[in-house]
Amino acid sequence: MATDVHFDSKYCDRDLLKKHMDMAVETGSMVFFNGDLFDVMGCEKDPRSKSSDIRPEYISPERSYLDLVIEDVYEFLKPYKDNIMAIGYGNHETAIMKYRDTDPIYRLKTMLDSTGGPKVPLSGYKGVLKILNVQSLEHGTSRGASANTYIAHHHGYGGNARRSKGILTADIEIGEYPFADIIFSGHTHQKLFLPMNTYDINNKSVLSLKKKFWLKGGSYKDTSDKSFGFEVQKGFGLTVSGGWWIDIRYVGESRERIIKVEEAQ
Repeated sequence: MATDVHFDSKYCDRDLLKKHMDMAVETGSMVFFNGDLFDVMGCEKDPRSKSSDIRPEYISPERSYLDLVIEDVYEFLKPYKDNIMAIGYGNHETAIMKYRDTDPIYRLKTMLDSTGGPKVPLSGYKGVLKILNVQSLEHGTSRGASANTYIAHHHGYGGNARRSKGILTADIEIGEYPFADIIFSGHTHQKLFLPMNTYDINNKSVLSLKKKFWLKGGSYKDTSDKSFGFEVQKGFGLTVSGGWWIDIRYVGESRERIIKVEEAQ
């Protein structure tokens, strides 16, 4: 689970991103991008950045800045296309849709889809991912086969949450998505993991505890060494890079579901 990659930013840690994508290929894992895959703050008259913040390969008198950025992200992700679970939207992409009348995420999707094979699914600014319990089906048992895993995601909102790190929304978001096993968000560039128990009741009216996992994903954009800029002027706190690995397994004769969360670093 990754969020806030900001791939085209000068401050994106592309080496770390490539390391994690290569690990996904090696382990057969699927990657979900939860918005702000693009940074795209270098358009003309964008008040959030200046020319010195733009990577030089995106500055051309003959080519569109946005076209160059989208093509670059496509070239990077093309070898990993089969390991992309889905791509969601963040505030950086929706700003481009609003002010530049083009959809960078959809354009990227169509380019990736043109390479053949399964198409890349898109999600929204928020949405729900359904992970099927295929292990029960593969083992020829229907017991527990309905125990699919649901991941509710939201790109996020608000400021950098320098003191709370966003933890104050955990109870609210878990209450908003009672069906979700995992709740994942980003935007604040804070990285947190909070397992929580809630009550559940089965079809035999037996009350039990159900563990849920609340996650905030860190960013791949590292501005900790900057002396100027938006983040510095707003007093944003230091952040931790990377996302999360989520391992979902069904074990034993009862096909009990085990969810493990590990930091991608």
